[in-house]
This record gives sequence, C-alpha cells and structure tokens, in this order.
Amino acid sequence: MGVTVERKLGSGTFASVYLVKTKNSDDDYYQFALKVMMLSKNNEPKDAMMRHEVKILRQLNQHNNIVLCQADFERNDHIMLVLEYCGGGDLAGYIESLKPSNYLEEQHIIVLAAQIASAIEFLHKNHIIHRDLKPANIFLTEDQTIKVGDFGISRSLESTLAKAQTYIGTPIYMAPEILNHQEYSSKADVWSFGCIFYELMCLKYPFKHRIEGEENILENIREGRYIPISSRYDRNLQDFTKGALQLDEKKRMTAVDLHSFLVGMVDRHLIKPVETSTAIGQPQIPSHKKLIKAVNDFHTKASTLELSSGSEDSYSDDFESLSESADEDELRGTLFATAIQNLNIQQCDDATTSSIHVDIPQKPLKKLMGKDNIKKI
Repeated sequence: MGVTVERKLGSGTFASVYLVKTKNSDDDYYQFALKVMMLSKNNEPKDAMMRHEVKILRQLNQHNNIVLCQADFERNDHIMLVLEYCGGGDLAGYIESLKPSNYLEEQHIIVLAAQIASAIEFLHKNHIIHRDLKPANIFLTEDQTIKVGDFGISRSLESTLAKAQTYIGTPIYMAPEILNHQEYSSKADVWSFGCIFYELMCLKYPFKHRIEGEENILENIREGRYIPISSRYDRNLQDFTKGALQLDEKKRMTAVDLHSFLVGMVDRHLIKPVETSTAIGQPQIPSHKKLIKAVNDFHTKASTLELSSGSEDSYSDDFESLSESADEDELRGTLFATAIQNLNIQQCDDATTSSIHVDIPQKPLKKLMGKDNIKKI
C-alpha cells in the first residue's frame, strides 16, 4: 500500500495537519487528514490538552456531524490523529467566499445549522462542552455535510447540569458569562452557535460594529449589542437567534431546543441518505511507521521538519502561526495565556499506547443543494 502526503492543510502553534492518500491502485485509494501534535517535556498543560483531545475524540465516533477519528498514535515526541478528510474546507472560508455580494437562502442556512445543532446536542448529552465553537472549527465535506472538529479545549462534565470555571476559548465567540469570569454550563456553546447562525445569515460577525465611532467587541458581547438581522429572513429565524444569544444563561435556549426548532423548519427533501463515502474502496489505515515516512518524505522536499518514529530526538518546531484577524489576535494576546495557566484537564492514562484504535468512517448525508441556494444581493 502506497502512502503519500499530498499537501499541508494547515498549521498552528501546537500542530500541523496534512492530507494523506493511501493507494493500492488508481481505482482503490483513500484520503484522510493527519494531525501531528508536538509533545514538549517542559509544557505539561499543552501536552495534557493534546491527550485530552484524543480522549474526547474516542467518545465521539458515533455521530455523522462530528469529525471521525479513525486511529491515533503516540510516540516519545508527538501524537498523531488519523481524521476523516473534509474536502469542502471550513465554514469560515465558505462564509468568506460569499462576500461581498452573495447571501444564503433560508433553507440552506437551516440545513447547515441543523447539522451543527445536532452535533452540539450529541456533545451535551455526553456531558461535553466544546468551548471553542466558531466557523473555523466547523468543516464541510465535498457534499456539504457538516463536521464539527477541533476538540483540544473541550471539557468533560460529570452531568448535564454541572458548571465549569476554566477561562478558555476564542474570545470573540465566548459567552458573556465566561468573559465575566462566572461559572458557565453547556449553554456557553449555545451562545457560540448563535454567533455562527448570525454569520450564516449576515456573513459577518455579530458583535463587531461601530457605536459612536468606537469599536469595542468585548463590551458589545457583555451587553448583547448586535446589528439587527436582515428582514429578508423569516421573523422566526430572527427570534431564534435572539434565543441563542440571550445574555441571561437561564433564559438561553438549550442544544435540544436548537436542534428541534431547526428540524421543524427544514424541508425534508433537502436531506436524504445515499450510499456514498469519502473513500473509494475500503479505507485502509497505514501503520505509524508508514505515516512517519510519508510526512518525512513530504518535508524533505522543503528541508523542514523531521519526525522521529520512536527515538528521544526532539523536533525542530518550525510550525507557522495561524493567520487570524487583528481583532482576534489582540484579544487572544490578553486572554489565552490566562486560559493555558488555568487549564483544568486530567491526563488520560490510556492515551499513551503506541496504536490505540482504528474505526471505519460512517457514510455521510448527501445534500441536494447547489448554486440555487446562493443568491446575489
């Protein structure tokens, strides 16, 4: 079986993600995303966050709208996650591609949002708060099936009603109770969903606007100030957004509320199951050694990173920083350091074996949606 890295999909401070292709013949191949996370002996909170992501992903391989982890490996200096490949990119890129003159039809928005809500409902039923829901962490397959991903800072709770205190997440998508250093529940994810739903309708972030000539995103969040949604959308959808963006957590909708409302509004003919998969033929997960060789071969061409397959050699950390907006960079500078210091995650003892599991991906839903759902203003 041939294993090659096709290209680098993205990189951040802690990890890089590659598109990997396994191939037996021209008609028998499989693509997946390989996430390589660097371990560091002198940064235990960071390593705990990575192992926690592995632990969370192992619990979530039963939902079609959550990125499937097909296998994971840990060695002396790195963790590898074999993830299903989402060929449609992320929701942030999709929204950006519609600017400045396009907008989405209501039913298109509802179908996308219903899938996100379904994933959130599943998380909360399993007592997990995502804590970093944003368009950049929501992915699309080529047929526009939603896949929620990036569980690095998710939090497991003992019960549905349990509260969390750790101050972490992407600041501009944080619920006001988190910004105010108050205890919070799974409804913090509902607030983030409300921001995402607003962006699908307005193609812009809800709390970034000018008031009296001065921009203050955090203050807008704390006071719940956002520009009204266009009247082109149903009044029920506007009220629905308000329900998700309630300042008072007790009055805010639950994930069950979100999902049931959207399912009630969706046209059934827009979603139907089909016998399709991201793989051609049966998926085959390569061994850790083959993955290491494929990544090293890819980087040899650019004379960059070398991964060790089992030695104590350290990495040369040349990962690029994620390009984010100036607003978010500024907010992260003041908030993220505190989040890392206060991170409250227990290391999973069973996350240190060399090869942990291999899962077969589920078959996605096919969306009968095309250019007709994108309109010009």
